[in-house]
Amino acid sequence: MKNFYLVNTTTTSNSSDYTFSVTLNKEHRIYQGHFPQQPVVPGVCMIQMIRELAEQAAGRTLMYSGISNIKFFSVVDPTINSNLIIKLALDPIEDGGYSVKASIEFTDKTFLSLKGNLSAIKTSSEIDFSATDKVQ
Repeated sequence: MKNFYLVNTTTTSNSSDYTFSVTLNKEHRIYQGHFPQQPVVPGVCMIQMIRELAEQAAGRTLMYSGISNIKFFSVVDPTINSNLIIKLALDPIEDGGYSVKASIEFTDKTFLSLKGNLSAIKTSSEIDFSATDKVQ
């Protein structure tokens, strides 16, 4: 999401736990439609932020292959809560992807918690285009 948020800091306590400090762009055009007089961060945007930050942590392109649990506890008003903490726990799984546990928070308030799986998307340089794959 271009210009939707800015990552201020990233910290990690080990190879799988990450904490991102982000600042929301209160002037982003998404709030013109969601909602002009009382802006609210759309849930889908929060889910997208988690995926993008997981990609940054993993160093590869990822997509959700499943979300087993997601809870929205409160709305995020970017005019009040523009600085957020996003916590991620990424653990490798068999298929080369990751299980993810994430939360979006502001001081002592949790807005969202998520548990799911992210699959790695292979780039063209990672795909084996061997002779057996060619059309005859």
